[in-house]
Amino acid sequence: MKQILLTLFSCFSIGICIAQPKSPVELKTDSIAWKIIGMLKRGQPDSLYELTGTAFRDQISADDFRSVVIDRLLPINKFETVSYVTSMEGINKYRVEGTPVLQLLVGLDADNKISTLLVQQYSE
Repeated sequence: MKQILLTLFSCFSIGICIAQPKSPVELKTDSIAWKIIGMLKRGQPDSLYELTGTAFRDQISADDFRSVVIDRLLPINKFETVSYVTSMEGINKYRVEGTPVLQLLVGLDADNKISTLLVQQYSE
């Protein structure tokens, strides 16, 4: 019994170590990502838009962003269960449970403003 518990604990510990941001960039992006998730849960697209950088704002206006979040995104997923998956080239990936399962991709610019914010169907 002790052997089984020790094995389970070891597997659980390894899983926790693997599925966490590690580098300073990943950690800063993770911090902002959890702010984004909180704002999405509370239905605050205007506050979220305030965290975006120039490159992001050049792609979508505040009114269009609000419309996408309120009319298209929140009706399909409330962002209640979100978990960090990985980071690659400055973009953190999160799994958003629900139907459908979504992925949230977040990246920051040099000023720690959101440069990448993408929500799409989850893929490995």
